[in-house]
Amino acid sequence: MEPRIEQVFGAGGRARVLAVMLEKGELNISQLVSLSSLEHGSVEKHMRYLCGLGLAREKRYGRIRIYALEERNPYVVVLHRFANEWKELAALAASPA
Repeated sequence: MEPRIEQVFGAGGRARVLAVMLEKGELNISQLVSLSSLEHGSVEKHMRYLCGLGLAREKRYGRIRIYALEERNPYVVVLHRFANEWKELAALAASPA
């Protein structure tokens, strides 16, 4: 299934989790909760959804769950480019004229 843009960015919490993962990379569920300022259940739901779309994957080590973006997924590649360009634009906008 190919993800549609409204599926990926349709929920503010999902976009926040995705932004954290794009910036920080592989994280456990507790780190995602802390960095996204979302409830544990919300992060779990969003990660299940992103994994279902093929944008992320979960690795389990006993009770520990580690999440990472599927870096080979072409949609994830585009999301990284988008995030980097957004940061560059924000830096330009913040610099004095």
